[in-house]
Amino acid sequence: MAWRNLARHKRRSALTAVAMALVIAMSMMMGSMMAGMAQNMTEAIVDRSIGHVHLNHKGYPETISPYDAVPDATATLAALRARPDVKAATGRLNAFGLFSKDAGHDGIAAGEHLAEGVVGGILGTDLTAEAELTRLDDRLTRGTYLPAPGEDSVLIGYRLAQELKVDVGARLVIVAPALDGSTGNVILPVRGVFNTGTNRMDKSVVLDLARAQELTVQGDQVHELVVVTQSNERANIEAFVASAKSAWPDLAVRPWWEIQPEVVEMMAMSDGFNQLFILVVMAVAAFGVINTLLMSVYERTRELGVMRAIGMRPGQIVRLVLTESLMLASLAAVLGVALGGLIDLYMLKVGVHLAVADGEGYQVSGITLDPVLHGAIRAQDILLPTAALFIVAAIGALWPALRAARLDPITAIRQD
Repeated sequence: MAWRNLARHKRRSALTAVAMALVIAMSMMMGSMMAGMAQNMTEAIVDRSIGHVHLNHKGYPETISPYDAVPDATATLAALRARPDVKAATGRLNAFGLFSKDAGHDGIAAGEHLAEGVVGGILGTDLTAEAELTRLDDRLTRGTYLPAPGEDSVLIGYRLAQELKVDVGARLVIVAPALDGSTGNVILPVRGVFNTGTNRMDKSVVLDLARAQELTVQGDQVHELVVVTQSNERANIEAFVASAKSAWPDLAVRPWWEIQPEVVEMMAMSDGFNQLFILVVMAVAAFGVINTLLMSVYERTRELGVMRAIGMRPGQIVRLVLTESLMLASLAAVLGVALGGLIDLYMLKVGVHLAVADGEGYQVSGITLDPVLHGAIRAQDILLPTAALFIVAAIGALWPALRAARLDPITAIRQD
């Protein structure tokens, strides 16, 4: 009977179902975009820059002082690499320096490099381990990652390279404060340019750890031990952090979401925006359901009066109208999930071009997203709007259903 009632006005029922289906499809598309953006941000920060967990001197997270080095770093690093829950680990030295082109190189007049100096970061690391940790070798846009035997050279972030107008083969002047109070300086050729998508890294140079320690007179000290666990699931990282804090109570052990809390906040804001979007479009869908079923009830007032007169109880009337609403929602859900699935597949395979100047993606919290934003498919982005649609359909049908149940049979039968 409910299906027959919906079929009486095929066009109206179809339009309502299509509108509700579009609500699901739009919600799935928005969820896919937000998930893709969150995945992009996480990859840029975690996979390409900071890893999963950092172990530092207790004071280093607050002071960022070059003097706050990891105590007994060599033994701690060996112990970390021996753990079964650790995929890779390395030590890093962090510093800042003044960079410029080598005077006299590429026709630059002597002393000109001093006027063009740019401040940036210095990262000293084991390059082989760094490739396993953050896949820095995959982010090289030109040049070579590992130096040739006996070669003394640097990798440079593309932003710093643009500011200095240097490329592979150019000689880079590096001036950095040393731990003993002196000023370290060196001139090294650039062998590669990288693009990680994080502004901090992309305005830095990467040196071999021993070379960076020599430049800054740091001895064999490092400022952080970086760990990538066997699994990138949050629960596994939390388990490692708890274990590491117990094993090394004199160190500051921080997961990536504590190191970069603004990224977590941005991801939470994205999820909140997505939920708000679903709420708004579901409210619009509710009006459509109410309008369709109210019109259906008004048009069938006499019929409903006859049904009441021959013994149909008010509860049965309510169930009839609710069944019509849920049938309409079921049809919309099938259409919406199918359409949304096609859109999600397009987002996954092709993506949306969001390139800005110079073909770069736009920036969020210091992270440059890829110029082509690819979506990500999550079960919650399908289940949440679908479940919300059925809830909205049921709630939206209550008013027409209760009105139908309260009809006086005699008055309803006499109505034209």
